[in-house]
Amino acid sequence: MSRPSAVNPCHVLLMVVFIILFLPSEVAAWGFVASCRARCNTAYLSCMGVYGNVQICNVAARTCFRRCV
Repeated sequence: MSRPSAVNPCHVLLMVVFIILFLPSEVAAWGFVASCRARCNTAYLSCMGVYGNVQICNVAARTCFRRCV
């Protein structure tokens, strides 16, 4: 019985580079929206930590989310 072969890290790295280089522009655009929304969520949590005021932070978050679209 033969042992299963291990995955070569170089092959994995090449595959990742290939996928990143040849992503369609639509997927890249969705990646931008997702990262923008993640930044807005982080900013909201920071705002709540600093100010603790839900109303101010909600207005800021809505403004941030509008810029992502």
